Amino acid sequence: MKTILLSVGLLLVTLGVSAQQVAKSLTYNGLFVGFYEYKPTSYGWSSAKKYPLMIFLHGFGERGNGTTDLYKVAFNGPPYNIAAGSKMAFTVNGVKDTFLVLSPQLSLTYTGWINSYVDAMYNYAMANLQVDPNRVYLTGLSAGGGGVWDYVTSDPTNAPKLAAIVVSCGVAPGNMNGICYMNQANLPVWAFHAMDDGTVPVGYTQSIIDKMNNGCTPSPDPLPLAKYYPSGGHGIWGWVYDETHAYQNPNVYEWMLMHTRASAPVDVAPVSKAGNDTIIVLPANTASLNGGASYDADGSIAEYKWTKVSGPDNFTITSPSSSATTVTGMVTGTYTFVLRTLDYYGKAGYDTMTVEIKPGIGANIPPVSNAGNDFSTTNNYAYLSGGGSYDPDGYIIAYDWKQLTGPAITLVNAQSSFPTAQSVVGGVFKFQLTVYDNMGAATSNFVTMTNPTGLLPVEFLYVKATKISGKNTVQWATDKELNTDRFDVQRSEEGTVFTTIGNVTAAGSSSATKEYTFTDNQYSKAKYLYRLQQVDKDGQVKFSKIVSVADVDNKGGATIYPNPVKENLNIAINNTEKGNGVINVYGVDGKLIQRQSFYKSQTDYYTSINAQSLKAGIYLVEVSVGDKYKTVERMVKTN
Repeated sequence: MKTILLSVGLLLVTLGVSAQQVAKSLTYNGLFVGFYEYKPTSYGWSSAKKYPLMIFLHGFGERGNGTTDLYKVAFNGPPYNIAAGSKMAFTVNGVKDTFLVLSPQLSLTYTGWINSYVDAMYNYAMANLQVDPNRVYLTGLSAGGGGVWDYVTSDPTNAPKLAAIVVSCGVAPGNMNGICYMNQANLPVWAFHAMDDGTVPVGYTQSIIDKMNNGCTPSPDPLPLAKYYPSGGHGIWGWVYDETHAYQNPNVYEWMLMHTRASAPVDVAPVSKAGNDTIIVLPANTASLNGGASYDADGSIAEYKWTKVSGPDNFTITSPSSSATTVTGMVTGTYTFVLRTLDYYGKAGYDTMTVEIKPGIGANIPPVSNAGNDFSTTNNYAYLSGGGSYDPDGYIIAYDWKQLTGPAITLVNAQSSFPTAQSVVGGVFKFQLTVYDNMGAATSNFVTMTNPTGLLPVEFLYVKATKISGKNTVQWATDKELNTDRFDVQRSEEGTVFTTIGNVTAAGSSSATKEYTFTDNQYSKAKYLYRLQQVDKDGQVKFSKIVSVADVDNKGGATIYPNPVKENLNIAINNTEKGNGVINVYGVDGKLIQRQSFYKSQTDYYTSINAQSLKAGIYLVEVSVGDKYKTVERMVKTN
């Protein structure tokens, strides 16, 4: 068992924080953790009573020193509710229970949560509080939401400790490959995000839920829940952590208590009732879908989802997430729709129904729109073809082409069957062709054109240069690659002229993370600069950012480039020092000419200063971080 040192000198609780929410601190494996501890008034009346535990991780703006800054933790989420008088008591299935709540404060040293904070709270609670180990819940918002994702995806042993997690507008985890750990642990997940979040894109949450559902083995059980508010921006946590049923029913606290890590009650999946099969005769082309008869025997239905699984492409489901909706714009043929219902335990039920659209006596049969097959071109022009379109019982009187996605281009003769796309640049373009028959009916079809010219063939996750075993080593990783041939590793002394010193074969095309390493056997100086020249199979070239060698075994150095400089001077600092920093530019006479402040929070730090206003001559550039690191470099300014 790890030793946990608990500070017995508790802080006074101020700023309206509940008398039951007490400020405490501990040291865990060398990490100081200040935190709030909430215990219900009934705590301790019975030594046999075991309480559910909630660990809450706050957002980026609530970081602090864990002592005098601790009050910031109660700005949002459960600590805010407790400070406002919440008792953290909720009733589920007729049983009333109360949470223990631990809310640590992340140090200003970190820009994101590290797992040690959660481990510290978990181990402290197990050693010192009357916790039910089968009912431990982890939740967080924004950066804290990212901390929750990181905790359950970074180590396969973490998710099995938890009964459930709740994430509000969380940033993406560092290890997307670890998402499947949640499936392996059968961990219940409820994620929240606003579609218009301008700070943390909703795509982070969508990609995580999609991978759990479609990219992991085994499939999730229970299925993850995701609630996407149409609007609300980044600050939705007041809705997420609301204790009423104004925004979701059950609320997140009731939902947590519905789940336990072990001896969980056997949940009965909901029963989907999609309704009876329907036959419709044209010209009527609207059908009603009604899943109102669906039910959940041991709870309530959390989500409805209607999907077309077979039939013609012409249709629109008005409200696919409603229990009852309509389908419009259908044409002759047989449609099959599936209704998926999901309960709050994540169990799903399915049912199907068909809608057959028959032509009436003398009814018009809509035309068939054919925009051609998807294709790729490297030219700055392309020909689109709607020549495969036809009308079964008449003739086509009009064509209408529209560009839906991609960079703006010129579409010539857009009202003909064979238009021309001009001024095509690199990108992915989607076009819609709508054809009209002589009776006024219309149908649409789509085609995608890809022009790889100028498309980024590779996305770098990181590029860094370090000293390993006394030799300069360049390391990099890619998130995905498209048509890549090789990486040329290039070296420079001053940052203006780079020389290729070797190359590494690329993956070609890959959607998985690829890691690469190149060792510079000739040079070991930390002052050298490196960059990657990525070459694709078509001969196109892209460059990575410039990095300098980070010797983490000592204080490292500051590299300035280009030198001589004409306009902007880049400064690369590679060492373990962190904190407030200053860049001072002095003349040879010692007079201070220019000063710029910065904050260094990680080993590799890059910044720049504008040297354009300096006169041609020699200058001294002094770079310092905190009170432990300082270096002076000679700079030559040219006109």
